[in-house]
Amino acid sequence: IICLSVRLSKNILEKKTWDSNEKIAMETKLKMDEGVSCIRYEELELSDTQDELAFAKQSVERGSVGVIVSTLIGIAGTMVSLCSLIGILSRVSIFFLFLAVLALLVNSRTSAQLENVLYKKQEALVPVQRKADYTIWGLTDAKNAKEQRLYNMQEYTMRKMKEATGLLLKIGRGYAWPYAKLEFAPSLFNGIQHFIIYGWAAYRLWQGSITVSEFTLFTAAILQFNGMVSSIGRSVANIRAESRYIEKYCIFARKRRGQEEGREAERTFDGRYNGFVIEYQHVWYRYPGREDYALKDINTVIHPGSGVSIVGMNGSGKTTFIKLMMGFCRPTKGKILVNGVDLEELSQEQRSRMFAPVFQDYFLTDYSVRENITFSEAEADVGLINQ
Repeated sequence: IICLSVRLSKNILEKKTWDSNEKIAMETKLKMDEGVSCIRYEELELSDTQDELAFAKQSVERGSVGVIVSTLIGIAGTMVSLCSLIGILSRVSIFFLFLAVLALLVNSRTSAQLENVLYKKQEALVPVQRKADYTIWGLTDAKNAKEQRLYNMQEYTMRKMKEATGLLLKIGRGYAWPYAKLEFAPSLFNGIQHFIIYGWAAYRLWQGSITVSEFTLFTAAILQFNGMVSSIGRSVANIRAESRYIEKYCIFARKRRGQEEGREAERTFDGRYNGFVIEYQHVWYRYPGREDYALKDINTVIHPGSGVSIVGMNGSGKTTFIKLMMGFCRPTKGKILVNGVDLEELSQEQRSRMFAPVFQDYFLTDYSVRENITFSEAEADVGLINQ
């Protein structure tokens, strides 16, 4: 009756936990997506940032928080089940309790080492997998169909995909042998454990100390007890492993805070944001991780109503010039002023209302035309939309 009650309670808890895990997973993903949308553009382009993002996504997809909660509930249920075996185990040698403790230590240590191998493997796979996913996207996405055919890129893209797949397989093979060795240790220990338990029970049966039914009862109880203790060790190691994934997510979340809100600068604006004087004062810019400057000591003033063309060779800094104006990047040195106010002091929302850039690789959503024009302005003027 106790065991049935425990199992029923465990099933109810697991059902409630599953519902909670689904909610936690969705909320965590929404939080991460919100954080990604606020990463400064210059950081978002970095390979390290993309790798951190990929690892953080894995934490969400694994449902690490939910896994830990479920595992803790499982440990609690196992502990209750262990208590139900105490009456039977009190009639056997204390040696088997020592054996159970030894099994706990072996399984905990081995499971922790196994999880560590898998974690290191995942760290090595993330950047390669990201590139492989990009290659697959380039080959299969319908939006790239024209370029694939126009420039006869299929063979080249397939070669890139095979290279990435080969590298993924190479990394996997590199961790296969260490993993196999670690898996063998607990299997060997469990085999020895079974031999000792059955040998002891068979010897007691041969002596006449126990009956056949007691032989079955004792061996089953001892093996079940040792299995439960071992599962607790594996569960603890699993919690530690999932915590490392959560830590990756938390590091990413802490580093990727939303862009700070600038102070209100109403004197910068006139009517519907007409009449800006944009001034670059000794602006230098160097991309993160680069030694050379993309822009060097830029000084210029753009007056309201004027038409300005920025020309230059590829890579000369034309797009960077505009990115700085949009606030996507911060000047390494110097200032950009808008009506005398430092651009850094304005919020992203204010900058979005001031500028309407159309880049070479422009982006249109699959929403309605109205939504593509207005976005966040739910109550936008219909006349302005038509205009």
